[in-house]
Amino acid sequence: MASPTPPTHPAASADDTTTIPLGQYLWARIRQLGTRSVIGVPGDFNLHFLDHIALVPGLRFVGAGNELNAAYAADGYARAASSASSDSSASPPGVLVTTHGVGELSALNGVAGAHAEHIAVVHVVGQTPRALQRSRACIHHGLSSEAPGPDHQVYAGMSEKVRIAAAKLWDVDDAPTEIDRVLAACVRGRRPVYVFLPLDLSMERVPRALLERPLDLAPPEGDAAAAAAMLDEAANAILELLGKAKKAAVFVDVLTARHGGAGAARRLIRRLGLPVFSSNMGKAIVDETDPLFVGCLNGRMGRAGVFERLQEADLVILLGDLPGDTNTGFFSRGLGDERTVFVGPFDVRINDKTYAPCPLAPLLTRLLALIPPTYTPPTPAFTPLAPAPPSPTPAPTAPLAQAHLWPLIAAQLLKPHDIVLAETGTASFGLADTLFPPHVQWHAQSYYGSIGWATGAAAGAGVAVQDGLALPQAEGGSPLVAEGRVVLVTGDGSFQLAMQEVGTMVKHGLPVVIVLVNNGGYTIERIIHGAGQAYNDINPAAYAHLLPLFRHPAPSSHYRRCSTFGELSAALKEIEAATAAATQEPSAAQETQDAGAGTERPEGARQQNVQLLELITDKLDVPWRLMETIKSIGPHKVAELEREGFAV
Repeated sequence: MASPTPPTHPAASADDTTTIPLGQYLWARIRQLGTRSVIGVPGDFNLHFLDHIALVPGLRFVGAGNELNAAYAADGYARAASSASSDSSASPPGVLVTTHGVGELSALNGVAGAHAEHIAVVHVVGQTPRALQRSRACIHHGLSSEAPGPDHQVYAGMSEKVRIAAAKLWDVDDAPTEIDRVLAACVRGRRPVYVFLPLDLSMERVPRALLERPLDLAPPEGDAAAAAAMLDEAANAILELLGKAKKAAVFVDVLTARHGGAGAARRLIRRLGLPVFSSNMGKAIVDETDPLFVGCLNGRMGRAGVFERLQEADLVILLGDLPGDTNTGFFSRGLGDERTVFVGPFDVRINDKTYAPCPLAPLLTRLLALIPPTYTPPTPAFTPLAPAPPSPTPAPTAPLAQAHLWPLIAAQLLKPHDIVLAETGTASFGLADTLFPPHVQWHAQSYYGSIGWATGAAAGAGVAVQDGLALPQAEGGSPLVAEGRVVLVTGDGSFQLAMQEVGTMVKHGLPVVIVLVNNGGYTIERIIHGAGQAYNDINPAAYAHLLPLFRHPAPSSHYRRCSTFGELSAALKEIEAATAAATQEPSAAQETQDAGAGTERPEGARQQNVQLLELITDKLDVPWRLMETIKSIGPHKVAELEREGFAV
């Protein structure tokens, strides 16, 4: 598509250093939030202000295979940066850029997932020039051609339900303030915002001095004394209940991390000395090697004895609840109001009383401060849970089976500081029961559940690692480790929706290990309905050709295909050796690919070639947790599974 006529804009003299283009102002503000990469797809209504990225030191453009994957990648970037931060309420957002209409709508599903799961994403949309909008010109990417011509703003309304703020920029005098407003809303609310930027407006100039104004990321002004009093009232109410409880416990769910409370939650748990549980989505927020950790639950589904221990509690402090069906075992947690304190992102609920506003992270910090020095954990203690028996080692010639596959992956592949992204399906259910090493991030889009998300998000997480934003942070904000690694675990059905992002991973040398479970289609759908139906089959792919397709520099040594446990054990040892020996400097080919202003990797960025591990499993083989979840639907479902050939 030919680019529209370059917009007219006020000229700047060669020695004008007091003003900058509005596009540069936008990118500079985004860089001030800590973001180092803008992920997107170029289009004729954003090309001119994409040039402005190169004018901002420390910021680069990372192209994606399509706009939906770019949205997934921005989501993954924000997740990785947020989980690594000691204060994720101020962690950098993911940033996505698309063009008017076709681009922004292609990204909409990915942005909706970020909204559903409380992910901070800024979506910048390049719009048609204002003169064309005023005249309702039938410019390409329009939605109608009838008189009086298309409304160019029609697309902006389509994203209204999946954003918490939007800046529909039109006047250059107001634009900087509007940009600042929505960026602050994104950081505070941890959900997507939109910036709609007409192409000609991006070239108009604003005072450079505006960048010296600090971005105001604090909550909106109100009665500070009343807000502090509300925090104290809620914290004291919780402490009073703790003082009366005989068997108290803490249950950590995913919104704890999404709203900046992970660090405070860990400190609070250590101070209280109480047993701690996690949800599927909240897995790994707390250290799973800690003696206080009991287990991970999806409603009633979990390791033997974990649900029963939770039911022993006469008080449960539930942090950051996301009460979706796939995160609660179809609402089977058994946490009634009478024994549960619900600490949400912005309020606290105890029985029929709600304390608000009461943001999660400040509440946990205040609660920790108010615990008296004489506090000791209530007695009697919980009945100790016996350690899980070691998983039996299958014979080397035994075919891969999910019952033994996931413990092996967790024990022999995962390392401290890995970032694990699991696709909705057998991967997220299978890994939930395994114990992770310390300081591992876990991300699964289990609530929104858009298959293909994990592959795009893994690319974004890899970019965040390369940007130095996905490293565990000490309390003072400095990195605890020098580097990290992304482990993508996905199925073949989901992978085929987004596998062009392997090209992004290869191009930028992202440190990603892809574990691809090839079970001949949509096994997660087969167990729900239609196990033998053709609609749950996919066209088989020759994945051995994928790395060469994207011109991986060493494809044969970075691809492994396993159908037995002996082959898998050997492959995992090879991956460990390859990770340790990862190239420290970009190759010449890599530097050539990345050459150009605004596209290079950050200085000192790690180069590690993508590794692909293909695992062959039976199409009706599922993790036990997934099987038990589906069986809980009722006896009729169990009978159906037996008829279709599942081992129930």
